[in-house]
Amino acid sequence: MSRKDKNYKSYADVSDMEILDQEICPHEPLEYSDILKFSNAQNMLAKNLKVCGGKEDVIDINRKCNNILIINCLLSGNGKYIFTIKDSTNITIKDCVIDRAGKDFDIEIGNYSTTGSTKVINVVLDNVTRTDGKPIKVNVLNGNKPVLVNGTKAKITVVWPIFWKIYFFLRGKNIIK
Repeated sequence: MSRKDKNYKSYADVSDMEILDQEICPHEPLEYSDILKFSNAQNMLAKNLKVCGGKEDVIDINRKCNNILIINCLLSGNGKYIFTIKDSTNITIKDCVIDRAGKDFDIEIGNYSTTGSTKVINVVLDNVTRTDGKPIKVNVLNGNKPVLVNGTKAKITVVWPIFWKIYFFLRGKNIIK
């Protein structure tokens, strides 16, 4: 039996929307899995946001999202990741600052998804930095490496497909978590 995420703010099955000039920081962020979640969202702009992380993600992008632009945002982690990007394409993160890093990685590309296994392609990290000056930590599973532009420094770990396929299979059977 799979566990259902509790999300603070979700944008599902939507297109052509703008989320502008907001502080998205719940009083008790660790009560939520993800703070900002995009699912099957198309042509979205998130700009000038401050987002404080949940126990898993600050921002979760999944279920066939396409053309998502996240620009000029301050992101503070509390959980595993700042971003999880899975089963989606054409994601650009631009001029964003990570205030508190993710415990596992800052960005996970191609993470496990029960909703699909489309390879994540066309992720661009454009001038994405951390306040501590360290490189962005990126883990790539079912996806391509992100394109790094305008000074983005990243430490990228690519997991070989055979390993993540075995991992996803075992996780799908609830053998591992």
